[in-house]
Amino acid sequence: MRRCVASVENQSFRDWEQIIVDDGSSDGTEDYASKIRDSRVNYIRQRHTGIENLHIIYNRALNESRAPLVAIVEGDDFWPSWKLGMQVPVMSNRDVLLSYGSAGLVTTGNAPYAVVGGHLRNRDVLMNNPIGTVLKRLLFTNFIPSVTLVIRREALDTIGGFKQPNGTRAVDSATCVSLSLDGKFAYIPRVLGYSQRHTLSVTHGINSSYQLAAKEGLSACVFGLQFLRENMQNGRLPVHLWYLEKELRHHVERIPDLALLNNARLLLARQEWTKGGVAFSRLAKSQFPVFKVAGLLGMLAVAARFNFERFVGNVNAFPMQFE
Repeated sequence: MRRCVASVENQSFRDWEQIIVDDGSSDGTEDYASKIRDSRVNYIRQRHTGIENLHIIYNRALNESRAPLVAIVEGDDFWPSWKLGMQVPVMSNRDVLLSYGSAGLVTTGNAPYAVVGGHLRNRDVLMNNPIGTVLKRLLFTNFIPSVTLVIRREALDTIGGFKQPNGTRAVDSATCVSLSLDGKFAYIPRVLGYSQRHTLSVTHGINSSYQLAAKEGLSACVFGLQFLRENMQNGRLPVHLWYLEKELRHHVERIPDLALLNNARLLLARQEWTKGGVAFSRLAKSQFPVFKVAGLLGMLAVAARFNFERFVGNVNAFPMQFE
């Protein structure tokens, strides 16, 4: 929490407010918050509601805020000093509802091991231009790290605040999907946030358990299908995107293998060879050829102690700068 708050206080853009909602923690957050003297920081403590009600926590913070732009930073996450200074000017374009960038993943020792988000080559998808284009990828994989988001407040109010599908532990993907038909997005090719992973991190726990990730993936797909069908009926979803409903239904069958692949890749990036080998060997038994091949390649990489994550996706694509 100290690094989280300090990273906000160190922003080059100075006109901000930080709303801290403490969901009944017992880790000393209340004691630390009582010593904060920055008047721009507003601390709120509430009875524990749990990660399954994360949208309630987020929306309470949203209701307490006054600023026209909203950003997200969890207690384990932190921002580079340039984040708001780069994103706020982009939001002066009224056609843009949200801006985002890439996020650096760091260990508890502050060592970078991966960069995630914004790895797509299709600029139209990245920028949601024309409106709705982002759904071609966002319905199938969340490439927008929450720690990098800056969202227009009035856009959030229009959709009723942050969204969290039943059975999931995150609000970022569903919220971005819900905003996808209301305006354009702006992708900035820089690391705009850092996320720490350790054994006490809820998010890391999700990534380490592909079974839970698969369950949440299914819940996210149900939310996506409902969103598509509703907006097909009311005419808001462009006709040329109607095919996404069929593709998303087919995607459901692949979610368990996709969750396992993501878990295996994370283990490989962290050089946890034994666990990674187990995950890739399971993947090699997939009924889908693409996952079977990925599993076999992963097994070879583990056997050779070769981290191919440094050469694919977005790992180490940007310099990891710390202050």
